[in-house]
Amino acid sequence: MRSTNVSTKRQQIALHAKQMPQLSFTSLNHYLDEEWMTEAYTRLKKSSSPGVNGVTVSDYGENLNENLCSLLDRTKSGKYFAPPV
Repeated sequence: MRSTNVSTKRQQIALHAKQMPQLSFTSLNHYLDEEWMTEAYTRLKKSSSPGVNGVTVSDYGENLNENLCSLLDRTKSGKYFAPPV
C-alpha cells in the first residue's frame, strides 16, 4: 500500500519546481522522515542485486526500523556519504 502522505510530499515538490523553474533545490532533507524512507524501501525491487556493501534488500529489511532510523539520522546530520558505485 502506497503512503498518501509521501505522495502528497512528492506532489508538493513537483508543484514548487513547476511554479519556480528558475530556482534549484539545494536540499530536500526536510521532506525525509521515517515514513518516506519506509515507502522508498517498499518500492525497491526485492530481487535486485546486493548493494556495493554486499547487503541485499531482504538483509536490510531484517532490522528495517533500526536501519532506516540510522540512515535517516546519518543523512540529516550530514554523516552519510553514499559509497561510490
